[in-house]
Amino acid sequence: MSKPKQIQTSSPDKPVTGKRIWIFRGIAILIPFLVLLLLELSLRLFHYGYDTSLFIESPTDKNFLVFNPDASRKYFMDQLNATQGNRELFKKEKDGNTFRVFVLGESTTIGYPYYHNGSFHRWLLYRLMKTYPGKNFEIINLSLTAVNSYTVLGFGKALVNYEPDAVLVYTGHNEYYGALGVGSTDKIGGSPWLVNTLIALRTLRVVQLMTSGYQKIARAVGPAASKAGKTRMELMVGDQQIPYRSKLFYQGIDQFRSNMNNLMDLFNRRHIPVFIGTVVSNEKDLSPFISIPSDSDALSNYRLGRLRYEQGNFAQAKEYFSKARTLDALRFRAPDQINGIVPEVSEYAFGGPRKRL
Repeated sequence: MSKPKQIQTSSPDKPVTGKRIWIFRGIAILIPFLVLLLLELSLRLFHYGYDTSLFIESPTDKNFLVFNPDASRKYFMDQLNATQGNRELFKKEKDGNTFRVFVLGESTTIGYPYYHNGSFHRWLLYRLMKTYPGKNFEIINLSLTAVNSYTVLGFGKALVNYEPDAVLVYTGHNEYYGALGVGSTDKIGGSPWLVNTLIALRTLRVVQLMTSGYQKIARAVGPAASKAGKTRMELMVGDQQIPYRSKLFYQGIDQFRSNMNNLMDLFNRRHIPVFIGTVVSNEKDLSPFISIPSDSDALSNYRLGRLRYEQGNFAQAKEYFSKARTLDALRFRAPDQINGIVPEVSEYAFGGPRKRL
């Protein structure tokens, strides 16, 4: 009896080599990015979202540029809080007789609460025109209310491509409660590098779509906060008490230092003259908003300052007033440390040696 023939089976597949495994892994990693890229292109094709460019072509004259009203939106978590600035035209092609100055800052710099008639840059323009009648001056104010050094740095990075002859910077009071500040309702985190990275990502339409969806859900399920009678800055206050020398206090100082150093480094490398000033506030007539006893009591220092002022000892009164401002836990006014950073970064801006801060 003959043995049955053995059925020959197909040879087993060749084992997957290490090279092929890495190719499969690479494809698996790239697929989500490819999907996001296609979604981004589709959103742009159908004109979803908004352009965050610093300037746009003037609707009335294509030969001029104007401050983009949507430029600030990437700095605000809540888009309803995003602010708009002046719409001052300047030439798309700068001629040889034009001296162009950009202004960066916050509420004071834009002229709040007087705006167009109260902003210092209009006085400066008038003075320059009178002093140098044969020269054409363009002073473009890019300041906004409810922002801080994050917006100042972001606008600074963009304006260097528009042939500035000088830049004026006045900022510091909104460092804690301005958009993305460590004590604001729009805060993301304490790391300036992380915050600036997220700001850059907000130029993407995909991120704008996600932000819009998140805000709609948050408003639908969250309690509605009353905005009646509140200023924009009051709506931005998240942490009403930031004690002196607390973690949040130092995060605000580090935030300002990092952003200002980066800004001055940029202007220095591009050989752009910068005029930056220390910030001022009413100390004698404005008592501290919140006084915490553990902080050496801001209110006590203020009262001592009033007493010394009435006695005619103005130097000592100034010391007490300044200390009361720095100890004030509601940080609408910049502490002394902010003004301490300004001279250091200004030396760096004009080409001097960089000091260790």
